[in-house]
Amino acid sequence: MNQLERLHFIYQLLEIEPRTVQDIIKELAKSGFTTANRQIYNDLTQLEKNYLRKNQALQITTGQHNQKTYRLVYSDITIPVTGFDVNSYQLSRLSMTTYITEGRGESINKFRDIVAKKIMHLGKTKYAALPLEQNFNSHFFERKYTTDFNQMSEDIIWSIANNKIIEIINIYGDATNVSSDMSYPFKFKPLLLVYHNGAYYTAGFIAKKNVFITIDLSKIVAYNITNQTFAHKKALPIAKAELYKRFGLTANIDNEVYDIELEFSSITGEFISHYNWHATQSFTTLKNGNYRMKMQCGINRELFGWIFRWMGNVKIIGPKKLKDLYLQQLEIINKNYSSDQRLNYSNIFKPTEK
Repeated sequence: MNQLERLHFIYQLLEIEPRTVQDIIKELAKSGFTTANRQIYNDLTQLEKNYLRKNQALQITTGQHNQKTYRLVYSDITIPVTGFDVNSYQLSRLSMTTYITEGRGESINKFRDIVAKKIMHLGKTKYAALPLEQNFNSHFFERKYTTDFNQMSEDIIWSIANNKIIEIINIYGDATNVSSDMSYPFKFKPLLLVYHNGAYYTAGFIAKKNVFITIDLSKIVAYNITNQTFAHKKALPIAKAELYKRFGLTANIDNEVYDIELEFSSITGEFISHYNWHATQSFTTLKNGNYRMKMQCGINRELFGWIFRWMGNVKIIGPKKLKDLYLQQLEIINKNYSSDQRLNYSNIFKPTEK
């Protein structure tokens, strides 16, 4: 690699994010080139004198142990940026799912480069981006996707944006409220793209029945995008109102909205009171130190799974229907442990026909 090639290589590195000399040497080594520190310092000098564009400058900041960090600075920045803004960008990247960072990594990196070129060139070292190796996302409970999911998600997003009816040919797996006895094919009006609990969904109405459903995109086996359009402006607020009636996304067992009341042990109650569970939630501290949680929503499978999550630290106060169904599930669980019979899938929370 000659010096001109190295200058281009170093320039591309600095376009992405600030680098030390050691960072540059490591990146060159990954590409199969060994270069001494002295040569890199000389290259950086030549880069500053002869390679940069008119609106660019090479800024050097000195950190601990006299270590120098080199960054490209642009003189035509019109957007005021603070360290808080840089960290906000950093946090948004950290919270991305595996599907986004890996399945759409090339696309995401384009925006990373745009941000690096236009925004993240601040004078203070403390504002430098946190290195990716010092970020950790557990990706706990995230859905796994195949490469085929990319095209399907593109089609769904396009259909929502263009108000196109989708013909759902087959869905496999009861992730929300698409039960195994659903009749196929059916026409679906997609209104919303939804991210919930580590997975991507679409929400809308079955065309002829006008039944609201949510569909886990990973469960769609076959579909067709039709040329039929539908009116979405009036349907959209109705769809959102339906979602607010639910705890999570799973279909409610009936059309009722209940006054849910739960009591949590002191430590558990204090813990969950700092999280968002439902738009109507409220918490009250009781005289005995426990917490009373109230919300108005339907009864569904997701609510039961959430209550079971807290094991012996929760008690259902009301309504009676919720308590009865909960005790019924406890009986089923006990029977499973007192028998060697094969487990069979059952869903007592299957929504009734509307």
